[in-house]
Amino acid sequence: MERDREPLSGNQRVLIANRGVIAWKAAQAIQQMGVNNSHRPHMLFTDAEFFNPHENIWMLSFLRDCGFLGGLHQISNYLNIEEIIKMATKLQVDIVFPGYGFRAEDPNMARACEDAGINWAGPPSEILELFGDKIRARKLAHSLNIPVITGTLDPIDPGNAMQEALKIIKETKGDDSKITPEDWRMYPIRIKSVMAGGGKGQAIAKSPEELISKVELTAEESGRACGDKRIYLERDLPHTRHLEVQIIGDGTKVIHMGARNCSIQIPGRNQKLVEEAVWPGQPFLPQSENEILQKIIGWAVKIGEAVNYKGVGTVEFLVDEVGNIYFLEVNPRIQVEHPVTEIIIRIKGQALNLIVEQLKIAAGAKLDYSQDDISFNGCAMEARIVSMDPEQLTSYPSTIERYRPPWHVGNVVLHDGGLTEAFRSGRVKKYKLPPYDPMFAQMVAWGQNHINAAQSLSEGLKHYYVDGDVTTLNSLVMSVLRSPLYLMAGGSRIFTDFTAEHHDYSISIN
Repeated sequence: MERDREPLSGNQRVLIANRGVIAWKAAQAIQQMGVNNSHRPHMLFTDAEFFNPHENIWMLSFLRDCGFLGGLHQISNYLNIEEIIKMATKLQVDIVFPGYGFRAEDPNMARACEDAGINWAGPPSEILELFGDKIRARKLAHSLNIPVITGTLDPIDPGNAMQEALKIIKETKGDDSKITPEDWRMYPIRIKSVMAGGGKGQAIAKSPEELISKVELTAEESGRACGDKRIYLERDLPHTRHLEVQIIGDGTKVIHMGARNCSIQIPGRNQKLVEEAVWPGQPFLPQSENEILQKIIGWAVKIGEAVNYKGVGTVEFLVDEVGNIYFLEVNPRIQVEHPVTEIIIRIKGQALNLIVEQLKIAAGAKLDYSQDDISFNGCAMEARIVSMDPEQLTSYPSTIERYRPPWHVGNVVLHDGGLTEAFRSGRVKKYKLPPYDPMFAQMVAWGQNHINAAQSLSEGLKHYYVDGDVTTLNSLVMSVLRSPLYLMAGGSRIFTDFTAEHHDYSISIN
């Protein structure tokens, strides 16, 4: 049995400004840190969630107090900076933990905490501002000699979009010849919002006509979504792999926690569905893949060091069909898929909890270990369990009426925000999922290698049962995990369009 790492001082008050799976995991991390009974964490709840049976049962059993922001539009409560700060001040908390989504990457939220004298569990506001602006992030990578996708390094005037697009196509072709319709089809242009993230605020143009119409549309959508209409252009890379590197820094030192392959995505939505923890030297990994991982890890640490990164974060890259690597973006927060990294890593032989590390840094601690103290073992995969129509690929409000997780499946861990305990207690008969958050669980599996991990995850999903007016994409995940092409490729030759080209929604799960 491994000994827990040294706990942080037990006198820290933490406000968990989030909900669901990440809130539950954060509360467990705080408990692991040895926080005493008089300083248990606080949490935000909307009016619907406050009276939700599974949330309430868990709250009463663990939390000393909880924040309560009522209102008809529940999502706005998690976005209300002023009310969150008021609550944090009233409860005299020391740290605000934002998790992911909502205000986790908002420099205004971080700045409000800074101004109120409250520690923010994430990078400072100036770093959030830097990486929230994709143009500034691209310029930083470019200045560090890290490859970026061919495109504009400044926002464009929509009226000059055609001129800028032609420049990109000519640079991609490598000559100055006349641009033909076939060139547009071979080298399409991706229009991207400077500020929007999560796969949103993007469009692809395969003709001059599409460019003209989609530039204006993307700018307007970006303005509505994030109050910033700025856009830029890139060459579209139709067949890429999505790799990311987990970093952690204390403001003076930056180290990496390996990488993750996030190429299995929801068809047509640029949203992750299955993630796999990978690292240089992993068993049965091709040498070419080792070289790619070593490059992106080195570049990720270089970016972190350039800004004196503080907190946990993820540096994302795209890899094309011939192995060219391009910087994509930095997500300056904890990621949904962070549990797969935790499972394969030990620090001086002890288990890793990234949220614990994040909170310790927020409280002012320095990293008490070096890169040489990090060790890796095996392979881990995560499947996101989301409430989504498998045909239309759209999320919708739904209700879980029966819930049976995998009880005795080896090497499988389920994170579901307390749903398992709530239903198992018998006091919960149904759970209504919020309309704005389709993910209600994560299943993580470990194996000695890629095939073993895929088999373990598949076995876990086979024994995972949920019923009600809710459907998931678990059948899609199962079809991927059982695909001979996916298993034999070891994840190193699987592109982001894999699920669109190789899936079977009719597969039997149970």
